[in-house]
Amino acid sequence: MEFGEYLKFAIKSAKLTNRKFAEKYGVSAAYISNIVKGKRLPSQEAFGRMIAILEPLITKDVYFQLTEHFAKEKLGINFDILLPAQGDKFQKENEILKKISSLSDNQRKVVCELVDEFSKLNRQK
Repeated sequence: MEFGEYLKFAIKSAKLTNRKFAEKYGVSAAYISNIVKGKRLPSQEAFGRMIAILEPLITKDVYFQLTEHFAKEKLGINFDILLPAQGDKFQKENEILKKISSLSDNQRKVVCELVDEFSKLNRQK
């Protein structure tokens, strides 16, 4: 699944329609439709506003899946490289996502840069 599909699922999980979510978010239904259809991704700031609306209405699992896919598609963060193979992978992934989601945009940018540098180092080995 891509981010747009996860957003659609999160909106439905929150028992909202795209139109009602757009109203709460303060944007047009067409804007939300374009994101859900995969035609565009929201900015980091816009995603932060989206998640602030959805978080109280959705389960933690849906919240973390949505956040993870935004991070992968928009920020280029692949959490799989940060986690041990198997075992308690899901729990560790949730812990990492919680921590990252609480960071400011600038802090998330720094995390992305660090992950990129670690990835480069690992490819050189």
